[in-house]
Amino acid sequence: MNEKIAFLEKEIQELISKADILEKEVSEKIIKYENENSEVSTRKTTFETLNNEERELNKNRKETESYLLHKKDSFNRVDESLERNKREIEKLEENLLALNEVNYVEIDYSQIKELKEKLRTLENRLKNFQAVNLLAIEEFKELNQKFIFLNSQKEDLTKGKNVLLNLIVEIDDTIHKRFFKAYNEIDKNFNQICRETLNNSEGKLLINNSDDFDNCGVEIFVKFGNKKRQTLSLLSGGEKSMVAIAFIMAIFMYKPSPFTFLDEIEAALDEKNTKKLIGKLKEFTDRSQFILITHNKDTMRESESIFGVTMNKEIGISKIVPVKF
Repeated sequence: MNEKIAFLEKEIQELISKADILEKEVSEKIIKYENENSEVSTRKTTFETLNNEERELNKNRKETESYLLHKKDSFNRVDESLERNKREIEKLEENLLALNEVNYVEIDYSQIKELKEKLRTLENRLKNFQAVNLLAIEEFKELNQKFIFLNSQKEDLTKGKNVLLNLIVEIDDTIHKRFFKAYNEIDKNFNQICRETLNNSEGKLLINNSDDFDNCGVEIFVKFGNKKRQTLSLLSGGEKSMVAIAFIMAIFMYKPSPFTFLDEIEAALDEKNTKKLIGKLKEFTDRSQFILITHNKDTMRESESIFGVTMNKEIGISKIVPVKF
């Protein structure tokens, strides 16, 4: 037992020694990291300083180049002026040598002061002239090309706008013509259907707010027998159903659809009007297919195909069932 304790104590001492060594290495690594991090920060600061100095130098270089360019231009103008003055002096010298006689010219001394003031004014105006921008010609060429391009684009857009406006006018005109053509045909058909299915009643479609085509509407009027002309809101449920069916049939006569769903349209009709409705629908079976949802046995008897549908209340799923009379 003592040997085991001695062995463990020895291992503990070794582990403590290793821990001290590792702690020393960690301290050295931390010191090294801090030194390197400090060096990186110093170099980063130096880099930013150098980068700012480079930008400042580039700025100064551009300003110096611009200044030298203007000074060179001024020097060229002065040089040209000197050459021009030399030529004029040479010409004057030649003229002086060629003179044989000198004519006396009287000078009006009263105008000398006025002429000096005029000369001083012209000299001041000359000094106030700024340096000539040598890049103005290139800038003008570039801006002129851009202006020509934008002007051509503007012309194209203007032409496109005019074409679109003309197309809109043409489409509006076509819509108006087709609408009034359909309106007149459906109005005529609606009156015919009302006479055939509503005991020789009179049906009429009237346009509300016809002056404003985009916001106009169509109102349905029906005159039953000895009654006065009435709107749909004043009719009974059965009358409304028959008028709605007559209106649908009027639209079908103008432009039939491939197939149509009708959901219990005869629910508010009596037996007589139901038979009228079924008879009128049969007249259109050669142009369209009618799918009726109904609980009326008379409608079922006149149908070509019957499908019964019921629902399992427990699971809420519909299913097809056979129908027998």
